Amino acid sequence: MESVERVLRRAIELQFDDDHGPDTLRPEHIDRIADEIGISASHVRRALFEEATASEQVEMTPLDRFLAPVRMKERTIVESDLPTVTNTVDTWLEKHEGLQKRRLHGHGVVWEKDTSPVASIRMGFGVGKGTGSMRSVGPVTHHIHSVDAEKHLVTLEADTSIIGRVAKGFLAAGVGLSTVMAVVLLILGSGWAALGGAAGVLAVFGGIALTTARVWSNQVRKGLRRALDAIRLPQVNRVHETILDRIERALSNFRGPRGTNRRQ
Repeated sequence: MESVERVLRRAIELQFDDDHGPDTLRPEHIDRIADEIGISASHVRRALFEEATASEQVEMTPLDRFLAPVRMKERTIVESDLPTVTNTVDTWLEKHEGLQKRRLHGHGVVWEKDTSPVASIRMGFGVGKGTGSMRSVGPVTHHIHSVDAEKHLVTLEADTSIIGRVAKGFLAAGVGLSTVMAVVLLILGSGWAALGGAAGVLAVFGGIALTTARVWSNQVRKGLRRALDAIRLPQVNRVHETILDRIERALSNFRGPRGTNRRQ
């Protein structure tokens, strides 16, 4: 079965490289592939999207897996035309998450923390509607893949390797401090008490490392999902609302039902 899949995959690659050039698969091409090999076009599209947005394989130790993932990825389907979806993604990440577009990477766009004074002030005063958690990690990459003219798969992927590094730093500090404590107490003749004290210190630092990693990871995951919710429903989340729009809305809330100021 695996050999058949490899042959079909390679034949499709060669066919479309010859006919259209690499990386030019369009919806009609996908439908043709599905029809020729007798499977659902929706399944072919999904497989292609997952392949296009697949993360590079990163070697992880058991400790890495226990503390925090190296990358986090969330996806959603957005129903609108492509220019509108692209504009909404850019607006949310820039205005509400405090990120800045840096470069293209494959089929995606890479964003990093915007360190400009304007962005820092905006995020510091809570003007953005995002969580701001994506500013605390590494680069964030977004991908947009079209299912059809009015339906697009949006993927956000954050490099969260810094979470694991910080957690390992706490663990290393705990190991170092507990070792020093054990040696000093043994020299002073504390015996088994030295090992107990060292184990207690190590447990405290281990707890700090694990708690930091889990809380931080949850915040980033929440930020990714919040962003995708806003991108999927920009009107509900007022993605494109300006400062003047907010002032006008605040004034309208302050006025009574007929436009007069509320009175006690």
